[in-house]
Amino acid sequence: GKSLLIVTEEDVEAVVKPRCMAAGLDAKDFSVLAGLKADPNSRQPFLLDEHIASLRSALKERPEIKLLCIDPPTAFLSGKTDAYREQDVRMAITPLSELAAELKISVVMVVHLNKDKKSHGNSLTRFSGSMAWVSVPRASIMVIADERDRTLGPHQIDRYALTNKMNTAPNTVLHRQV
Repeated sequence: GKSLLIVTEEDVEAVVKPRCMAAGLDAKDFSVLAGLKADPNSRQPFLLDEHIASLRSALKERPEIKLLCIDPPTAFLSGKTDAYREQDVRMAITPLSELAAELKISVVMVVHLNKDKKSHGNSLTRFSGSMAWVSVPRASIMVIADERDRTLGPHQIDRYALTNKMNTAPNTVLHRQV
């Protein structure tokens, strides 16, 4: 299937598309949601907590899309939703979960880590904002850099994808990338 990316922090042409193509995707395999048409001449930003119905319509028009990636979801919240408040986040992303089940698509949300490296061994507390970013989804995968190993050089650090929550399988190291 194809992918729909909703991104804001990286330039689509200079960063997102080249990274997708470097990962082996063809440009026809993914598209980027640049906003919603407000009228024929303008767009308004997509807001996760306000525009689920519009997203549902767009995805129904493109049934070939099987993956939705939102990076980062906190950038797509209206001022009415507090990304650090459990109930607000649950109310914003639960409809997204229902949409994914209805349309049989997968959703990936890229939630950033906070700067607190003293989380007392609990990786779940390293995610920025409310715990709902981790507790509502079926799985939570953390990508971390092993900064202890500098033998690879200054710009080559081992990275690990670790499951810190998996409702359907045991937690494990998923992938190691240099």
